[in-house]
Amino acid sequence: MAVRIVPRIVAQFVGTFETVRRALLLSLLALGLALAVPSAALAKSYAEEDKSLAYDYTAVEGAKLGVVLPGGPESFLHIEQSSHYVLPSPTGPALGETYCYDAAGGAVGPAVGCKIVISVAAHKENEIRETVSHEVFHAFQEVMAGTLANFNAKPYKTWLIEGSAAWVESDLVANNRGARIDWTSYLRSPGKELFTRSYDAIGFFGHMAQSGISPWSRFRAMFAATSSSAAYAAGVGTNLDFLDSEASVFFREGAFGEAWSVLGPNVPSRSAVAFKPTPEKITAGSRPLTLRARPYADGTWELKISGLPKNEPVVEVAVDAGHLRVHSAQGAGDANTANESQVLLCTSSKGCSCPTHTSHYVNFTSGYLALTSGTSEGKIELTRRKPCEELLAPKPCETILPGFSKEVQQGVEQAVPGSLNASVTTYGSNASTCALLVKNASLSGPEETFRGVVAPIVSVLRASTAAGAAKFYGIVDRASIPEYTVTHPEVGAEATLETHEAAALGGTEYESLAIVRESNVVVEFSLFSAGGNNEADAAGSLALLRAVTASL
Repeated sequence: MAVRIVPRIVAQFVGTFETVRRALLLSLLALGLALAVPSAALAKSYAEEDKSLAYDYTAVEGAKLGVVLPGGPESFLHIEQSSHYVLPSPTGPALGETYCYDAAGGAVGPAVGCKIVISVAAHKENEIRETVSHEVFHAFQEVMAGTLANFNAKPYKTWLIEGSAAWVESDLVANNRGARIDWTSYLRSPGKELFTRSYDAIGFFGHMAQSGISPWSRFRAMFAATSSSAAYAAGVGTNLDFLDSEASVFFREGAFGEAWSVLGPNVPSRSAVAFKPTPEKITAGSRPLTLRARPYADGTWELKISGLPKNEPVVEVAVDAGHLRVHSAQGAGDANTANESQVLLCTSSKGCSCPTHTSHYVNFTSGYLALTSGTSEGKIELTRRKPCEELLAPKPCETILPGFSKEVQQGVEQAVPGSLNASVTTYGSNASTCALLVKNASLSGPEETFRGVVAPIVSVLRASTAAGAAKFYGIVDRASIPEYTVTHPEVGAEATLETHEAAALGGTEYESLAIVRESNVVVEFSLFSAGGNNEADAAGSLALLRAVTASL
């Protein structure tokens, strides 16, 4: 674990962060070889100073963490001076390195001591406070992990170890050049997945602090975790203050409020970062647009809408997964909303309204979309539509039938690998299908006869328009089953119910097929109830159909 090299003079001549780092590393390595610093004299002059500084930072960090180094810092920490200008490390040439060991001198059990090695460059480049605070925190990390085996496990590499140490260093040391470089890297790459980051994960911990979650209070649980996903959960969990603004802060639009800016020490200026969101356009000829953010990453877009027909001035933004924040650009509307499953953007200068029902429209012709994915992929659908077209949000097929469960489905999936559920999204429409959902299921009798009701197939279509859903309903409703009684109950916008019954050894068996459309959603399900259960008869199926429609 190491403090990375910080560019100084070369930074003013080179444009990008990665080029700066490569140029600096080469120059420092060459300089170290040329200087041939007298090691003994230099080590002696800095030894007591660095030891005292390490003890000071141990006291500060330990108090914030509520953690004590075993035996105290004098016993636990061993500070050494290197004769090398910079140190080799797994993450590249470094200013400092920390090596911890267990009681057997290995890296398996709990840490009983750590050696911190300080390079010549840490002093010559005036980076000693940054280096010592960073390396001391590495020692605390290895103690908080419980065992060195847990600490050295693969999931902990980079983002958690170096990202948290970079944040601690930044929190404790002002005017920190290295922290500004790490912040710059973070703020230029919202789409980069957290677990692939290194020092640039500083922004994740910085956003924790900005959201009211003190990283100091969460570090113990995060390092005790045994995986990156568990460490993430211990850090932020499902905290909405964090998730609702993690993506939007990349825009650095301070006039929009704190959720659209970045706060904290050593944050570089907006001009120094030069972040640019991904541009997207919607015009009269645009197809529905799907935007995604990878798990543990963020999506940031600048959206411009123009040329929509007068009778179709609305763009619906439907959130399939993730946490969305929307804001109009200055002078391009009044949109400012977050954490909604559906946002209706009105692009007409005359406004949008509907005499038949109330809908909440926000004025928007250009502006910003920020999507925080959280632990799974984030996804939003953008679709043009008419103002009075009231669209319903998607519903998962697994929960659309009240009282039904997946216990039989899960048993089948264990015996035959592969999921019995499927989902597909295309052109702004989403369809999901489930198999073998059951209610009041049991096996009875010597032949273990099934009791209860089973839904062999359940499907839910959420179309991008009501017209599209009506067209789909017409297609699936054309074919009726021979010998089934067909009715069209007054349920939803339109519905069809087909029922059948037959005598069996255990009593009458019932079967039914139901289809209902409400606005842009079509639900289709089939039922079968064995002898002794009448939940799939005409009355039971109709009651379930009404309940499903009411839940849309």
